[in-house]
Amino acid sequence: GIKTKLTETDLRKALSAFGPVGEIQRFLESDGIHTNGQGSVTFGTLSAAESALAASPITIGTSRIILSDLKKPTKA
Repeated sequence: GIKTKLTETDLRKALSAFGPVGEIQRFLESDGIHTNGQGSVTFGTLSAAESALAASPITIGTSRIILSDLKKPTKA
């Protein structure tokens, strides 16, 4: 899960160690401010996504995030 204290910048910096990072979404509670502990990350390459998934859980500061699913892009 994604802790509320982790920013998109924190996530991007840590996950970019595995390769290019595209979009990061933190899913928010109904208050629109606090994260519900989930989100999604789009990596620039399949190998970056696979490397990050293999390294999960990933420690960022005092928090740990767990990457639990890999969805390959669909053709438009």
